[in-house]
Amino acid sequence: MNDLDRLTEAYLAALDAGDFPALDRMWDDAAFDPELERTLFEIEAAIDADDRERDDREAARIVGAAVETHLKSAEILRPEGGPVTVGDVARELLRHPPAGLPAAAYALNERLLSAAATIPSDLGFSKFVAWAEAQFGGAGESYWEAFYSGIIKLELRAGAEREFQLAARAAPKPEDRR
Repeated sequence: MNDLDRLTEAYLAALDAGDFPALDRMWDDAAFDPELERTLFEIEAAIDADDRERDDREAARIVGAAVETHLKSAEILRPEGGPVTVGDVARELLRHPPAGLPAAAYALNERLLSAAATIPSDLGFSKFVAWAEAQFGGAGESYWEAFYSGIIKLELRAGAEREFQLAARAAPKPEDRR
């Protein structure tokens, strides 16, 4: 371990301990050591980036919770990070309810809002209904038809968003094409 590594560890330990006199001494030393100064700035930049990311996630969580609590018909569009879940489809059906569903279907949909189970891919309708009823109970064929349509809608939307992101990349500048 070299001196710079030891100073980095000492700086992080002083940060954790809230030892401001030690931090001041290190910054004073960094005024005469460009490599130490660059390292301390990199550490602080990384800490700031982590803090911003954590604050952004927390703000998004708070705002999202407020929207979901007070604006039931609102739709929060989040970047797709994976396969469609049961909860995703239940939220879609809550926002865009199909006509003519029985009360039991709405009650089941309310329970499914918090379900994180991933929907198996490549199931036809009848196999999907068998899987869903085994997992969550019966709700009638009209509900499962609406649910299955919601799966398809969300999968198509996610695919379209991915394609749009690919298409929306900045074109290279003419001088960069050479």
